[in-house]
Amino acid sequence: MVPSGSYIPLFLFFLSSSASTTLTGFVSIDCANQTFHDPLASENLNSLFKSLVSRSSTTNFYKTTSGENNQSISGFYQCHFDLSKINCSRCITELMHSIQKMCKTNTLAARVQLNGC
Repeated sequence: MVPSGSYIPLFLFFLSSSASTTLTGFVSIDCANQTFHDPLASENLNSLFKSLVSRSSTTNFYKTTSGENNQSISGFYQCHFDLSKINCSRCITELMHSIQKMCKTNTLAARVQLNGC
Protein backbone atom coordinates (compact mmCIF):
# COMPACT_ATOMS: atom_id res chain seq x y z
CA MET A 1 0.00 0.00 0.00
CA VAL A 2 1.32 3.47 -0.94
CA PRO A 3 1.26 6.12 1.84
CA SER A 4 -1.36 8.80 1.23
CA GLY A 5 1.26 11.57 1.47
CA SER A 6 2.79 10.51 -1.86
CA TYR A 7 -0.27 11.79 -3.72
CA ILE A 8 0.10 15.38 -2.51
CA PRO A 9 2.69 16.54 -5.10
CA LEU A 10 0.53 15.23 -7.94
CA PHE A 11 -2.51 17.01 -6.53
CA LEU A 12 -0.59 20.26 -6.16
CA PHE A 13 0.64 19.95 -9.74
CA PHE A 14 -2.91 19.73 -11.07
CA LEU A 15 -4.03 22.54 -8.79
CA SER A 16 -1.21 24.72 -10.03
CA SER A 17 -1.87 23.81 -13.66
CA SER A 18 -5.58 24.51 -13.29
CA ALA A 19 -4.95 27.86 -11.62
CA SER A 20 -2.67 28.92 -14.48
CA THR A 21 -5.30 27.97 -17.07
CA THR A 22 -8.11 29.89 -15.38
CA LEU A 23 -5.88 32.91 -14.81
CA THR A 24 -5.79 33.78 -18.51
CA GLY A 25 -9.22 32.44 -19.50
CA PHE A 26 -11.34 34.97 -21.42
CA VAL A 27 -14.22 36.84 -19.83
CA SER A 28 -14.64 39.21 -22.78
CA ILE A 29 -12.88 40.72 -25.76
CA ASP A 30 -14.15 43.69 -27.74
CA CYS A 31 -12.42 44.94 -30.88
CA ALA A 32 -13.29 48.13 -32.73
CA ASN A 33 -14.28 47.76 -36.39
CA GLN A 34 -12.18 50.80 -37.32
CA THR A 35 -8.50 50.40 -38.13
CA PHE A 36 -5.67 52.85 -38.67
CA HIS A 37 -3.66 52.83 -41.88
CA ASP A 38 -0.64 54.98 -41.03
CA PRO A 39 2.59 52.93 -40.67
CA LEU A 40 3.71 55.27 -37.87
CA ALA A 41 0.59 54.36 -35.90
CA SER A 42 1.52 50.69 -36.22
CA GLU A 43 5.00 51.42 -34.87
CA ASN A 44 3.47 53.38 -31.99
CA LEU A 45 1.15 50.47 -31.21
CA ASN A 46 4.05 48.02 -31.07
CA SER A 47 5.95 50.41 -28.81
CA LEU A 48 2.89 50.75 -26.57
CA PHE A 49 2.51 46.97 -26.27
CA LYS A 50 6.19 46.56 -25.38
CA SER A 51 5.94 49.26 -22.73
CA LEU A 52 2.83 47.75 -21.15
CA VAL A 53 4.32 44.26 -21.07
CA SER A 54 7.63 45.43 -19.60
CA ARG A 55 5.96 47.41 -16.79
CA SER A 56 3.57 44.58 -15.88
CA SER A 57 6.35 42.76 -14.03
CA THR A 58 6.76 45.71 -11.64
CA THR A 59 3.30 47.19 -11.08
CA ASN A 60 -0.35 46.08 -11.23
CA PHE A 61 -1.53 49.32 -12.90
CA TYR A 62 0.11 51.29 -15.66
CA LYS A 63 -1.04 53.90 -18.17
CA THR A 64 1.11 55.27 -20.98
CA THR A 65 1.07 56.93 -24.38
CA SER A 66 3.27 56.19 -27.36
CA GLY A 67 3.84 58.68 -30.17
CA GLU A 68 3.13 62.39 -30.38
CA ASN A 69 0.25 64.73 -31.20
CA ASN A 70 -2.38 63.21 -33.52
CA GLN A 71 -0.27 60.04 -33.95
CA SER A 72 -0.30 59.12 -30.26
CA ILE A 73 -1.81 55.89 -28.96
CA SER A 74 -2.75 55.42 -25.31
CA GLY A 75 -3.19 52.25 -23.35
CA PHE A 76 -3.42 50.97 -19.83
CA TYR A 77 -3.87 47.79 -17.85
CA GLN A 78 -5.06 47.04 -14.36
CA CYS A 79 -4.46 43.70 -12.68
CA HIS A 80 -6.28 42.62 -9.50
CA PHE A 81 -4.63 44.26 -6.48
CA ASP A 82 -3.88 40.86 -4.93
CA LEU A 83 -2.37 39.36 -8.10
CA SER A 84 1.38 38.69 -7.94
CA LYS A 85 3.63 40.66 -10.28
CA ILE A 86 4.55 37.42 -12.08
CA ASN A 87 0.90 36.59 -12.76
CA CYS A 88 0.12 40.19 -13.72
CA SER A 89 2.93 40.03 -16.27
CA ARG A 90 1.60 36.70 -17.54
CA CYS A 91 -1.85 38.26 -17.96
CA ILE A 92 -0.63 41.34 -19.81
CA THR A 93 1.54 39.28 -22.12
CA GLU A 94 -1.47 37.07 -22.89
CA LEU A 95 -3.63 40.17 -23.48
CA MET A 96 -1.23 41.58 -26.04
CA HIS A 97 -1.07 38.26 -27.92
CA SER A 98 -4.87 37.93 -27.78
CA ILE A 99 -5.50 41.40 -29.15
CA GLN A 100 -3.11 40.79 -32.03
CA LYS A 101 -4.65 37.38 -32.74
CA MET A 102 -8.37 38.07 -32.28
CA CYS A 103 -8.73 41.65 -33.52
CA LYS A 104 -8.10 42.98 -37.01
CA THR A 105 -4.58 44.08 -37.78
CA ASN A 106 -4.15 47.70 -36.65
CA THR A 107 -7.45 47.77 -34.74
CA LEU A 108 -8.14 51.27 -33.49
CA ALA A 109 -9.34 50.12 -30.05
CA ALA A 110 -9.63 46.91 -28.06
CA ARG A 111 -10.72 45.88 -24.59
CA VAL A 112 -9.96 42.47 -23.09
CA GLN A 113 -10.82 41.02 -19.71
CA LEU A 114 -9.27 37.79 -18.48
CA ASN A 115 -10.72 35.62 -15.73
CA GLY A 116 -8.00 35.86 -13.10
CA CYS A 117 -6.43 39.15 -14.03
